[in-house]
Amino acid sequence: MSQTAAAPPSQGPTTGLLGWLRRFDDGVARGEAALLTVILVAMVLFAAVQAALRNLSQAHIELATSLLTHFGWIDDFLQLGTVWVAFLGASLASHVEKHIAIDALSKVVPPRIRVAMHGLVLLFTAVIGVWLATAFYRAIVSQPTDADFEIFAGTQMVHVCDAADRALADAHAHRPIIFCPIRSGLTALGVVSKEGKPLGNSAAAYQLVVPVMFVFMALRSLGRGIANVVMAIRNELPASVLPKPPIPKGENPPPPRSGGTDSKPSAPEPEPPRPKRPSEEPTDKIPRAKKRKGKGR
Repeated sequence: MSQTAAAPPSQGPTTGLLGWLRRFDDGVARGEAALLTVILVAMVLFAAVQAALRNLSQAHIELATSLLTHFGWIDDFLQLGTVWVAFLGASLASHVEKHIAIDALSKVVPPRIRVAMHGLVLLFTAVIGVWLATAFYRAIVSQPTDADFEIFAGTQMVHVCDAADRALADAHAHRPIIFCPIRSGLTALGVVSKEGKPLGNSAAAYQLVVPVMFVFMALRSLGRGIANVVMAIRNELPASVLPKPPIPKGENPPPPRSGGTDSKPSAPEPEPPRPKRPSEEPTDKIPRAKKRKGKGR
């Protein structure tokens, strides 16, 4: 098993509709990377704060104990943040085509067939992504409402986001500041269960990142698959799948690209020896020659 053998995104078509889709995909990937960085940094900071407060609370510091009760949501944030980081990372891996793939067959077929095979695999991946997104979406919106989000108002149970202020005051409950607006916005977008009920708890709202990321990966695979099939039909193959021409004898291979994984700093060529000038000859040779000349006489 190894990475996919098709051309990386940077070597795809750069003009027309396919080029516009590639640039749009690059922009989406930059947004995913920024969001992934923010979530990961926030997880590290909140985990460090929680650990410090727990240590101070064990030292019987009342302020730390009080703050720890207000920061009880950190555990839920870390759990849901892990899901977000995992799926954002998976989506980025699909963008740069670093996901795991079995490419044993693609190494023995001609380049044109290899590109076509890769396109068909990506189209099949898009279908699977849509199916998984639909399955996860139905499971998330069908989650029952937690008891913590319901209060008894009059003669029936009411969700805290739908309850009146007087009912909340009588039940000594409060309306979540972040979850209720998100719930209302998702309901306006039609994110409801089969029975038409809005989301029942905050965890379900944050878990929607799973089907959303599956949709992103499916669209990305669909675009790449169409691009590969079109390139195979037109026989416009990227340079990465074409065989490299043999290097003629007596010629040096081209230098590696700077910044690549295989590039190594070339050693400096040794300078040719500099011929000595007559003035640099040892001075002791002249008198010796004169002495031998005098003896010969």
